[in-house]
Parts: sequence; C-alpha cells; structure tokens
Amino acid sequence: MFFSKSKNFLFIHIPKTAGTSLKLAFRPYGIDNPLAISADRDLSRFLDDRPQHLVERGMVFPNHMSVRSVARLTKLDLDRLTVMTVVRDPWRRMQSLYRHIRRDPRHPYNSIAAEDALKGFVGYLLKRRGDKAYVDTLPQHEYLVGPCGRLDVDIILKQERLEDGLRVLCKDLGLSLELPRANTAPAHQDAPDRIDDEARDMIAEYEADIIRLLGFRSDGQDGPYADTVVFRTNRKQGSVARMSTDVPGAD
Repeated sequence: MFFSKSKNFLFIHIPKTAGTSLKLAFRPYGIDNPLAISADRDLSRFLDDRPQHLVERGMVFPNHMSVRSVARLTKLDLDRLTVMTVVRDPWRRMQSLYRHIRRDPRHPYNSIAAEDALKGFVGYLLKRRGDKAYVDTLPQHEYLVGPCGRLDVDIILKQERLEDGLRVLCKDLGLSLELPRANTAPAHQDAPDRIDDEARDMIAEYEADIIRLLGFRSDGQDGPYADTVVFRTNRKQGSVARMSTDVPGAD
C-alpha cells in the first residue's frame, strides 16, 4: 500500500495490477516518518527494517495490505482519506500472477505453480479459500473490504485504462504523475498458462465477487467494465458508479 499525508489518500495495491509502477509515481507524495502511523509491533519492525532501496522506490509499507489490514495495523482514519485501488480483468490477472509465481523460487506457492498448469493452480487456490491463503493470491475483492465486511474504497481504476483513469485521479486529488513501467513480463502464453473453458470457469468462481461488482466478462464482448474508465463507490451503500470516457478530465 501507499499512504500520502500531503494529498490525503491511501492506495491499496492489488497484485499484478501495475501497482509497483503507481507507487513509483506516487513517491513525491509519500510520508517522511511511516513509523508514526503504525499501531502494530510487527508492522513497526517491518518498517524499521525495510531496505532503503525499496523505500526509495515508494515501497515503504508491505506491498499488498488489504483495507482491513490497514484499518487493523495502522492509526489511519480511513473515513478521512480517499482510498483508491486498481483492478484488472480477473482472467488476465490470474494468468499474470501464475507466471510470476512460477518464476519466483522464493514464493511459498512456487512449487504448486511450477508442478501444475494454470488450471491446477487455480484449483489449489479454490481449495484454500477460507484458510489463511498467502496475501498476494487473494481474490481482488478481498483487498477492498473493510472491517465491517463491505466495500471500503472510494475510487477504482482499471489497469487496462490506467492512463485515462490517472487523468481523472490527478484532477481529483491535485496530483502530477509520470507513470513508469515496472515489473513487466513477457506477454506470450506458454502451454501451462493457457486458459481453457474449465480454467475460465474456475477463475470466475474464485473472483466471483469482483466480477459481480464491476461487470467483468470473459467472452471478449464489451460490457459495463469495458466501457468504464473510473469506478466511484459509495462506501456506506457499497454501490458503484461508472465513469466513461466522456467525463471531464478523462479525455
């Protein structure tokens, strides 16, 4: 996650959604003393030991803290912040996550991904639902739910339309951003990560909440998600409003 005191926002980094690039872009708006907002001994130890080269890249806090974790482990008053995130097409995101884990021998699930195709890996994640799954393999919706069990973010950008969404965000929050590219990976499909009909259905089951909330479609047809640049939410109601390309600041 990334917190800006000067611009009063909190960014929730869902894995494989260009979050690393965004945190690099957000660096001028970071805080000087992150320990001051910690309310947890383990988090304070993490912040104190964070390597300087990561801090300089905007990666001060644990990368993939959920809204619920931020509320529990920090002193931040989420009701006084603009909470934002970036989401991604669930099928493409799962494919990217699977590739990443296969390449990373340090990842706790590397042996699972390395020994099985994408379909088998998603099957493993489905079986782990309800357990304490590793933080970067949670369904996207899980990162956005607050302590009361409802959607607890204000702005949702799309990885597929990130530059358009950032123009809206910069206007809203008074930011000036230059988005670098980071953690990019080859776009080709190796045989193990191909998405067949069964894998598509399994991913849809795993990501059912975010698909239902934002209107994703796996058939390549345009739908509510494809036509949207920015989603604005009503935290009290848990509802979502869509902003298309004809909104001010998005053209």
